[in-house]
Amino acid sequence: MLAADGQIYTGVNIENASYGLTVCAERNAIGQMVGAGQQQITAVAVATNNGVTPCGACRQVLREFASADIPVWLISEDPYTVRQTSLHQLLPDSFDQTQLQ
Repeated sequence: MLAADGQIYTGVNIENASYGLTVCAERNAIGQMVGAGQQQITAVAVATNNGVTPCGACRQVLREFASADIPVWLISEDPYTVRQTSLHQLLPDSFDQTQLQ
């Protein structure tokens, strides 16, 4: 995650035999960012073996800390590719904190 302060925050997946308890890298990185006092994501890069996109839960959590138009880079190791998309393309018709007030 690239935060508004220019810092990069990273995370890793923490898998669990009970799949619902798995914590994704995206949410780990957001936790690092929030723990450092930042609240705004300006870009995201997701690197995986096969170029998959963030899960639905991560997409929503990302949206609560970012505008819908931020760039999201999807990086695949095998074969090596980089694809750019946006949070809006990954989560159309999203909601954010303004709808929760």
